[in-house]
Amino acid sequence: MNIKKITICAILLLAIGLLSSPVCLAADGEVTDVERHVPETISAGELTEIKLDITGEKPFVAGVVETIPPGFTFPNNDEDISDAEYFKVDRGAGKIAFNVIDENEIVYNVISSEGDSDGFEGYWVDMLFQTQELNEGKERWTPVTDPYAAANTQSSGPSSGTESTASQTPGFGTFLTLMSLVAGLFVFGKRNSGGDQE
Repeated sequence: MNIKKITICAILLLAIGLLSSPVCLAADGEVTDVERHVPETISAGELTEIKLDITGEKPFVAGVVETIPPGFTFPNNDEDISDAEYFKVDRGAGKIAFNVIDENEIVYNVISSEGDSDGFEGYWVDMLFQTQELNEGKERWTPVTDPYAAANTQSSGPSSGTESTASQTPGFGTFLTLMSLVAGLFVFGKRNSGGDQE
């Protein structure tokens, strides 16, 4: 087999491998919304279940950060807070953060000292739609929707009210595939130029 045929086969195998790789396929998933469900009545001093519904096309990875209202606390033991696989709690700040991988529902527990259900605030970000910009930061965070909230108080915080640009931003897998194909074509063109013939 000559060098031209070996090079063509190698480039085709590389392109097929990259196009079918998990990194590239992961860019096809997309989170479209995260919705919070808080019980209408909350008993003071009792464990209350807060449910987050995540909608989107799998596979997806989302980051969700929730801030509980003043007067609410988290249970003392992390096992009593949530069954989610990846979460972190900041009790002093009243925040809980989740890393959600292909899960459509996350549940966490809080304890209220007042029995009032208003004041929950949260934001989510689709983590698969990363760009090469290191400072993309807060404009990519979208408020968690709360269909039963009396007033929408989620205008401040990580998101400044702009819509998520996730659907318009190419994923890292697509970028990697395109760069690999361009590099492969460059190598193929250089190999087949007149200077490298044996």
